[in-house]
Amino acid sequence: MGWQPWVSDDDEAGTDGQGLRVEAIRIRLVKQVHPDSISLNKSTDTLDTEDSDVLTANFTPDDTTNKDIFWTSSDPNIVSVDDSGKITAVADGTGTASATITATSIDGQKS
Repeated sequence: MGWQPWVSDDDEAGTDGQGLRVEAIRIRLVKQVHPDSISLNKSTDTLDTEDSDVLTANFTPDDTTNKDIFWTSSDPNIVSVDDSGKITAVADGTGTASATITATSIDGQKS
């Protein structure tokens, strides 16, 4: 309904008397495509202590909008993982002392 003042928490915001205005604003709606599944480029890996490797997450469908991943290790004392999927063997993992690396979508819906 005509020109309205800028407000923030019901108080007028911005500057008055400057003669600078937003004449138009363009809003673009983007459909979010959520992953149906996430898979890794490897199902198993064997590393010696202090060796590293990089895991890659693959999304289905390919046009998933947000492909950010939250990486976790079931036992960071055996294998650590960083934000880019780089895994590093921290200690010997023989017998039942192994670790599972999990890639989880940033919204927590798929892993």
